[in-house]
Amino acid sequence: MGSVQILIIQGNPHLRSLLGWHLQQAGYCIQLAANLQQAKAILSGRQPSLVILDSDLSDGDSLELCGWLYQQRQALILMLSGRTNQSEIVAGLQAGADDYLS
Repeated sequence: MGSVQILIIQGNPHLRSLLGWHLQQAGYCIQLAANLQQAKAILSGRQPSLVILDSDLSDGDSLELCGWLYQQRQALILMLSGRTNQSEIVAGLQAGADDYLS
């Protein structure tokens, strides 16, 4: 599994570390980004198999990034949210997320 690249874009440092640690322990190759700027820098040089995307990043529009990732058709997209608002879930799925976990 070491060749499977996962990019975690998560504003919460504790959740970012926890997700990264567990996935790394499971044998995945992990890249961590705290915001959209870091994520774009990582994506300019790598194409992960999976992107775990925080739906509420402080420095930009997560849905816009989700749509861009969807257009690239190179990574599965899992959006994460602490909210259970149905309209936000629908918006994430319509933007191109493969699944939405709240």
